[in-house]
Amino acid sequence: MKKLNKKGFTILELVLAIAVLTIVVSTSFITLANFFSSTALDTTNSNIVHFLRKAKANSVYRLNDGSWGVYFYDGGGNGSSMTLFKGSTYSSRDQIFDDEYEIPGAVTFQNISLAGVGTEVVFEMITGETSNTGSIQIQDENSNSYSITVNSLGNIESS
Repeated sequence: MKKLNKKGFTILELVLAIAVLTIVVSTSFITLANFFSSTALDTTNSNIVHFLRKAKANSVYRLNDGSWGVYFYDGGGNGSSMTLFKGSTYSSRDQIFDDEYEIPGAVTFQNISLAGVGTEVVFEMITGETSNTGSIQIQDENSNSYSITVNSLGNIESS
């Protein structure tokens, strides 16, 4: 009897290998996408808190002799942003001092609930207090979220 030398793989072995590889790659892709979405949310939260604290500090120290604030623009999927500005309102600001931050596409404003105009927080010179109290909620594609609150003393908290 003649022995057959087997060289190579059977169809069944190839199909199983491809199936296992597909499962591993798709699981890795989902995990990686969730990671990037979560990172975008964390970064946006940090930037909102930073902009608010910078506006308060600029007002307290009377940088360029004026009040400072942050304006939030909810583009609803068409590009949201926030702008650090110098002035008593966003509409009467000194545009030369504007510092804009584009919100990443993976993050949306879930709710902007601020007293007064409703889309901006302006801090008073020297005291750093504000009448624009309230909260800003942001959310990523996986429904993870942060809530940033501003009280009348100008204190900013994120949770």
